[in-house]
Amino acid sequence: MKNLQYIILASLITLNLSCGSSSSSTGSNVNPHAQKHQQAHQEFAMQQAQKTLADDFIAGVVGNYMGNIPCADCEGIQYQLKLNENLSYSLKLMYRGKSEEIIEYEGFYSLTDTFMILLDEKAGTMNYLKKVDNGLLLLDKNGSEIQGELATAYILNRVN
Repeated sequence: MKNLQYIILASLITLNLSCGSSSSSTGSNVNPHAQKHQQAHQEFAMQQAQKTLADDFIAGVVGNYMGNIPCADCEGIQYQLKLNENLSYSLKLMYRGKSEEIIEYEGFYSLTDTFMILLDEKAGTMNYLKKVDNGLLLLDKNGSEIQGELATAYILNRVN
């Protein structure tokens, strides 16, 4: 990851130097074409860097996750999530102690600006996830971490 950051930084510096604005010997007249050219290169470089970071992030979260999350009216919800490279997901839920029925959802996920995983509306109201060291953290309906003594119960561990 460090190497990627150095490459991106070096690319941005190179683009900045190679597409710099031209000015007169006094430095007071700036060529507007050169400024627009430089700005276009910087925007392109930032878009490419963001895409690379997103691709690397997705590659790191693709896989299977499982957890037992709290439930107000049952023993717990067995939560199984599979994230695929093509940005699709499959979700299986079983409300333990209430029903043996497995509820299945399939859909697509995306990344937010802050690199949270956002499952589409088919997944219900708790469709935000955050990557943590040992898996994914299920967030509340607003994308915020769940607080209180049950906060750690919302971790989905990676499984093979």
